[in-house]
Amino acid sequence: MHRSEVPKKMRKKKITYTKPRGITIKHGDFERLIGILDDGRRIFTKHVRESKHLFRKLDAWGIDAQVFTEQLLPIKATIRVIDAETGTTYQVGSSVFHEHGSFLHFKDGLNTHRAQIFLPRGYFMRIGGTPSKEGTGVQSQAELAAVDDAFNNF
Repeated sequence: MHRSEVPKKMRKKKITYTKPRGITIKHGDFERLIGILDDGRRIFTKHVRESKHLFRKLDAWGIDAQVFTEQLLPIKATIRVIDAETGTTYQVGSSVFHEHGSFLHFKDGLNTHRAQIFLPRGYFMRIGGTPSKEGTGVQSQAELAAVDDAFNNF
């Protein structure tokens, strides 16, 4: 049977794989890499430090709201948050993030930050990780610097 004779519903879809790409946001004159999106596998990976990036009031990880609603939610991306301090990977689907997340917009004096969506860590599947001697999971400064360099030089 020739391809043109096969109904569209039954045709095999052509799968194309793309190279992962950095997702950046602009804040004034400053452009910042916030994560890596692998469109082919629909996985968004964000590297964080719990001591700096965890929104403690909600015990939650956040993502830029515009990036989330325009790029991650439409493709039903899996979201991975990798904590450089503990080595823990947190993973959740964008639909769960959207359904249970909270949109917040912080403003403090001269600094106006972009709106973000936050999801409490309890909704994430946790993979690996080791707590530190102080309980914060902080690794050596050299290890953290290596993670930062690798992420920033993507």
